[in-house]
Amino acid sequence: MIDWREYWDEFPKGFTDGDFCRQVGRTANGGKPTPAAEIESVIDEIVSLLELGPRDRLLDLCCGNGLLTARFAEHCQEVVGVDFSEPMIRIAREHHCSSNIEYVEGSVLELDRCLDRTFDKICMVESLAYFSPDGLSQILRGAPVGDARRTALLFSGVLDDEAKWSFFNTPERRAVYEQQQRQGNEIMGRWWTRSELDGIAAQHGYTADISPQNANLNTAHYRFNVIMKRR
Repeated sequence: MIDWREYWDEFPKGFTDGDFCRQVGRTANGGKPTPAAEIESVIDEIVSLLELGPRDRLLDLCCGNGLLTARFAEHCQEVVGVDFSEPMIRIAREHHCSSNIEYVEGSVLELDRCLDRTFDKICMVESLAYFSPDGLSQILRGAPVGDARRTALLFSGVLDDEAKWSFFNTPERRAVYEQQQRQGNEIMGRWWTRSELDGIAAQHGYTADISPQNANLNTAHYRFNVIMKRR
């Protein structure tokens, strides 16, 4: 199995300090940085799904280098970004900080150890693939949520198991995936089913509202969003 902590400690070191999109693997068209218009679409979608507003305190799980975190901060009262990668957090603090942002180096599986406050909204952008069902349960158990009436947890860009072959859409791509899977180093991470997410959410007292990604995103054909709220 891939050691994701080691992977994300090393991955950003392969790029220059200002190459923010590629540092977090946000690329398109053969490894080019994701266009600014698409980044805007990602931000708009997340702000809309979370109904993010100026009174909200947002927790950004697996925040990486803060590329998106800094944009979320424009829409709410406070943002805390958590990531276990020291290089990512260092870049975030140096390049994507403002008066209402704090970055914390720590594991999202141990939020009680690195946070001392509650939040109205929580998001995890395109990172659920790095966790097992047990890991998701651990995140939900430890989620530092405040007022249940306002609480919302968004897992955006979840890899859709039903659309897997829309991504591995040639015999060559499928063969690479199957080889990586046999070797335990499938670089995309875990593909999720809707029923898995429904079941895990229910176990922890949440409903799961699953929706397609914005069709303008180049990942929409193989990812979906799930927003969880207290029952």
